[in-house]
Amino acid sequence: MNIENRLSVDFHEYGKSGVIHNRDRTIAMLLNLQNNRNITIKNFSAILLNKNVVIAHYLSHETDTAQYTLRTSIWKFEDGFWKMFFHQGTPCSHSQ
Repeated sequence: MNIENRLSVDFHEYGKSGVIHNRDRTIAMLLNLQNNRNITIKNFSAILLNKNVVIAHYLSHETDTAQYTLRTSIWKFEDGFWKMFFHQGTPCSHSQ
């Protein structure tokens, strides 16, 4: 499964930097990553909003930078796949 099949054609992201990314920009960034990032996910939860839409929340911790980020994504079931429609990352303290 490639990344193009995991992002909705209408995908957009509000990055932890405050920059808004569209699908094409996100795919290009992911395909051009130079290094693997050591990220731990905590407190993951997903809520079914309807039979074709899920919202997920979690806390990510990037070990190399010691940065914590609250993350939310909305997934839609379309064309036979679960695809991310929206994602937002918000920097936070580790006490969240």
